[in-house]
Amino acid sequence: MIKQDMSSGQVSFISKVSKVKTRTKANKSYYVYRMNIPKDESDKLHLSQDDYLFVQAKKAQWYHMLNWKEMQTTWKMIPSVLKNEIKQSGLEVPDEIQLQKLFEPMASPTGSKTAIPETVTGFNTSLASVRNN
Repeated sequence: MIKQDMSSGQVSFISKVSKVKTRTKANKSYYVYRMNIPKDESDKLHLSQDDYLFVQAKKAQWYHMLNWKEMQTTWKMIPSVLKNEIKQSGLEVPDEIQLQKLFEPMASPTGSKTAIPETVTGFNTSLASVRNN
């Protein structure tokens, strides 16, 4: 679910934050949040105590929290707008070339290609038999 771009020294990950307290400093109010950083990502960034992080934050949506690399069939079904949003987030996505191969029509033993039909007739959505008159 995490994609690293170590050439630029940055990683993308989803983290849950919790509000610890509110404080006031120099007549300004601040919320103090705690954010957990995965250990692997911390090690890759060579973080140590008192280091500062540059954070570009936005609230995670449901589609940010899924491992799309393992959900290839679902990835093929979601709208391209959503795919672009996920890609721009820096999260790992399935390899499009591998997906094309995975969903190509299968070759039969005789050499002709057979495709899986898009709809199956004879059954309604409740899987009860439908009568053809």
